[in-house]
Amino acid sequence: SRRRSPEEWIRELDAVAANGKKLIFAPYCENTDWEYKVFHSHKEFTEEQKKHITELVAKVKGHPGLFGYYLADEPEGREDNPQWYSAVHKLISELDPYHPTIMLNYSIAGLKKYGTDADLLFPDPYPNYYTDGSTRHPVSEVGSLLGTASRMKPFLSCLQGFAWKSYEKNKIARAPDFVELRNNFYQAVACNTKGILYFTWEYWN
Repeated sequence: SRRRSPEEWIRELDAVAANGKKLIFAPYCENTDWEYKVFHSHKEFTEEQKKHITELVAKVKGHPGLFGYYLADEPEGREDNPQWYSAVHKLISELDPYHPTIMLNYSIAGLKKYGTDADLLFPDPYPNYYTDGSTRHPVSEVGSLLGTASRMKPFLSCLQGFAWKSYEKNKIARAPDFVELRNNFYQAVACNTKGILYFTWEYWN
């Protein structure tokens, strides 16, 4: 979370490591409210942003609870500058070559535009299930997105594990059932995923 201070992140990493797990760290935390101050723009990589990331990486890079660095969450939805993320990836790779940078995208176009420099891709294909048995996107698009990622570089899979909001009138969203969770899992394995996370959001209403 951007709203956690570095000290809070360290405590979280400590707790994760104590349980034999690892955490993906977003190197943009500012301990602010919702709005960014240092990272309000992803157009030009500023010296202030570079300094902020350098200091954060120095605090966490040797921690046993660190898995890697989260470059962005679906930047294609904001039309961010891909060169900005390339610069962040280059800096982090110089500061800490032992932990991967990770880019999450929801579209094939996003993978190709933003995923060229990240060490790991992290596509999140969500069919978005409705109570009437339909989906917003064909379930086969899970394999299409993950298959594209597999042809680019190693990737992790972020699969839908919760009820997304309804985008259509007279449709009620629901979480995927066991068969649907298994279907998505098998598609990810068939595409040679290196890891799977079922995303759930406790705050989603």
